[in-house]
Amino acid sequence: MTPEFSRPMPVDRVTAAGLEETIEASGEERDALARRFDVPAIHALTAQFTAMPWRRGGIEVRGHIEAEVEQVSVVSLEPFSTLVRDDVVRYFQADNAPGHRPTVLSVESLEDEEPEVISGGSIDLGEIAAESLALALDPYPRKPGEVFSFDAAEEPEQAGRDNPFGVLSRLKQR
Repeated sequence: MTPEFSRPMPVDRVTAAGLEETIEASGEERDALARRFDVPAIHALTAQFTAMPWRRGGIEVRGHIEAEVEQVSVVSLEPFSTLVRDDVVRYFQADNAPGHRPTVLSVESLEDEEPEVISGGSIDLGEIAAESLALALDPYPRKPGEVFSFDAAEEPEQAGRDNPFGVLSRLKQR
């Protein structure tokens, strides 16, 4: 599968001082990501990353994503735009041999993350940004200031109906 937003960064470009990259999704890429994440639209998506050497042959990628996303409120079902920001930390380890999976030597140093395998000599910064955005999206979005409440007095068609437990209590009295 080819990612909708792909920005491969060759790992051999990462020096001891690190490598800084800023990426931005095009309109076509944002439209494809909106379909993937089932949101009405993604109006903007940018990311800044710093890649640093990590362990022997590994790479640590730290950065920040920022996106303007249109979502649908779960309360009113109205679309609204929201700004999504998230910090990113990912670890990658070289694939030294076919079928080799890197071993974690110190779990504390990974902050509970297992390193991913560097495949084909590059790391896809665009896919890192897309995955981070997907994780940062609110699964139950609400427009700012919107509150879900149910009050029978506000619902005229509900006001005349009996409470189901009240009906049961009357049956018990018979």
